[in-house]
Amino acid sequence: MLNRAMTSQVITQQWLKKPKQVRSQKTLERILSVAEELISSGTFDRVTVAEIVKLAGTSVGAFYARFSDKEALRHVLQERFVWRAEAAVNEVTELSHWVDRPLAEVVHGVVAGLADLLRLERGGFLSLVTGWRLRGQPEARERSRRIDELVWDRVETLLLERKYEIAHPRPELAIRVGLSMVIWTLREHLVFGAPGPGPVGVVDDDLVAELGAAYLAYLQGCA
Repeated sequence: MLNRAMTSQVITQQWLKKPKQVRSQKTLERILSVAEELISSGTFDRVTVAEIVKLAGTSVGAFYARFSDKEALRHVLQERFVWRAEAAVNEVTELSHWVDRPLAEVVHGVVAGLADLLRLERGGFLSLVTGWRLRGQPEARERSRRIDELVWDRVETLLLERKYEIAHPRPELAIRVGLSMVIWTLREHLVFGAPGPGPVGVVDDDLVAELGAAYLAYLQGCA
C-alpha cells in the first residue's frame, strides 16, 4: 500500500544536507530507519547521536554531514512521514478505485486503509504528536494539521459521491463526526496503546471491522 522509500527532494533543505552519492543515500536511509525504530519504541529522546550512528553502522561524522543536530533529524523524520502519509491517504481515497462500489464497501475500505497507515507509520505519528504537544514545535503542529485536513477533505469527497445512501439529515457533518470518532479510536489503540489485545480485550482486526460497521450504521441509521 505505501511506498516507504526515501525521496530526499521532499525534505526541506533547512533540516537535511541532501546526499549526492548512492553510498551517502544508503547511509542516510540507515540513520533514518534506526531513528524511526527508536521513536516507535519511545527511546529516541534518551539516546545520543553516537548511539544512533552505532546502531546504523555508520559514524558521527557521517551523521553531521547530513544533519546539524538530533532535532534536525527529528524534523526530517516528520517531513518524510508527512510525505508518505499524504501519498497513502491519496491512494486509499482515490475516486477511481471506488467507482460503482456501495457505501458499505467504501466505508470499510477507508477505515481499513487508515488503520494500515497508523500501524505502518506509528513512529511518524508519535513523532508529530510529541513534537507539538510535548515540545511545542509549531512545525510539528502544522504537519499534523496538513494530514488531518487532507483526510477530512478526501474522505468527505469520496463519501459524498454516495450521498444518496446516507440517511443522516446533515451528511457532511455526519461524515466528519463519524470519521473523527474512527480516527481517534484507531490512534489511541494503534499508536498510543500497546500492540495486541487492547484494554477491553479487542484485537486490532476486530476493532477495525467494528469501527467500520459503527461508522456505516451512523451514516445510514439516522433518519
